[in-house]
Amino acid sequence: MTETGPEIHGERLAQRSANGEPVVVVKQLVKEFGKLRAVDNLNMVINTGETYGLIGPNGSGKTTLIRMMVGLSRPTSGTIHILGEKIPSHKVSPNLGYMPQLSALYLDLTAAQNMRFFCKIYGLRGKEQGKRIREMLERVDLADRANDVVSKFSGGMKQRLSLACALVHGPRLLMLDEPTVGVDPELRRTFWQYFAQLNSEGVTIIVSTHHLDEASRCTRLGLMRLGELLAQDVPQDLLRNSGKDNMEEAFLYYASRQDEEVEEETLEKGDRRTLALIFLVPIFMMSLLFLVLTSTSTVHTLVLVRPTGANSNQVNALIDKLLPAQDKLKTINITAGQVDSTLKNGNADAAIIFPPDFAQQVSTGQNPTVQIKLEGSDPTVARAMSDVANGLTHQLGVALAALSAQQHGQAGQTLTISATIPFTVSEPEYLYGGADYTG
Repeated sequence: MTETGPEIHGERLAQRSANGEPVVVVKQLVKEFGKLRAVDNLNMVINTGETYGLIGPNGSGKTTLIRMMVGLSRPTSGTIHILGEKIPSHKVSPNLGYMPQLSALYLDLTAAQNMRFFCKIYGLRGKEQGKRIREMLERVDLADRANDVVSKFSGGMKQRLSLACALVHGPRLLMLDEPTVGVDPELRRTFWQYFAQLNSEGVTIIVSTHHLDEASRCTRLGLMRLGELLAQDVPQDLLRNSGKDNMEEAFLYYASRQDEEVEEETLEKGDRRTLALIFLVPIFMMSLLFLVLTSTSTVHTLVLVRPTGANSNQVNALIDKLLPAQDKLKTINITAGQVDSTLKNGNADAAIIFPPDFAQQVSTGQNPTVQIKLEGSDPTVARAMSDVANGLTHQLGVALAALSAQQHGQAGQTLTISATIPFTVSEPEYLYGGADYTG
């Protein structure tokens, strides 16, 4: 093996982090999708042996940031350095472990076969491969299921196997995107205990989560919202500096500071940013679909369970205005009872489910919940369709908020867009031809 091989580079980079240099340095990072700025001028430094938690709601930019860190997406501007190397870099790859939000497992292979596949990617062969597979399966308590087909695993078992695959090559930096989504409380606790053990072994971890109760388990936190880093510090100092007793209230405190610092735009002045958010959504939606739609001629399908109660006509008209062209994304209206079978049978890729009285609940300030469900067999399509569904619902919320301000004679008052979404969007539920992704 020549000196420029991945093993030599890995040894040098590991030594570099051990000598006290930061593992990750992010400077003025920006990522834009059309008109949407998903990551906005972000700066951070992450040190060896930390568990750095990216905390924030859906759509805050956590996944986009992690994908840029692992080299799957290029920044619009700014830089990321990992172990002293500018990303993307093949020199760093052997030292990275990545567990995406959606499973990258092959469902028709056994647990051991999946592990062997990832071992070969990282150049592990022979006795070392077998040793690492046995060791990692034991660590995630799946040794007795090594020869079972993954399609028969529960959601929690798939998460454990995904973690084992991300760790099988002994990375120095582990990036976990929502690893505890769909995992029961007992397994969540086990995961965090294991993360602490990895820290003690010198592994640096970046973990994204929207579970604020998990924040205290991190060495340090970065609070993200609307693509910006609101604050970063150890959990105790974030609480102390906010004057709050729990992380949920602290997050809201830092979010309110963000709103105060941003120049407030008014509808009366014809705010261009607001108008862009409301009326230029098709451009945003098409950018999110780009990776999927340019790689296949398939027209992907989104099913809608529309509101049907009083005052629903205006909401449905807005939904129609926000949807992309039918030649790129086919939309079908169905009933709530048809959603699961439609997705599991492969007849649609995603579903957005509005409660029947959605419009009435919005008008009376009841904060209704909109559900998103995804057919998860193709992780790339599912990820893109998740972005589309979340993007559509977010822009619908902005449009409804703007209309509400006009209808109530508040056009001359300031409108903080981020604080006015009048409904909640649930965590996506993934269906796999017979089972959902709930662990």
